Amino acid sequence: LPKVKRLRGLYIFGEVGSGKTMLMDRFFEGVSIQSKRRVHFHDFMLEVHQRIHSHKQHLLREFGRDVHINLSSERDSITIIAQQMA
Repeated sequence: LPKVKRLRGLYIFGEVGSGKTMLMDRFFEGVSIQSKRRVHFHDFMLEVHQRIHSHKQHLLREFGRDVHINLSSERDSITIIAQQMA
């Protein structure tokens, strides 16, 4: 059998009232993995933005406001935070 990449997340989308939250709640309850985390989209996005803000504040403290920072993909705030959350 070919090696399958481990699934690291699930994104469910659909119209308001289509049962996304109910489906996710049922799925979450049925998974026997101990280290799992259930996050609603809005809370997830708040956390992402808080981490981006925190990282930007760190860059300001480290380099100051007048220094131009060339953000390559290895230093891009969004990439760094996404990797940390994965």
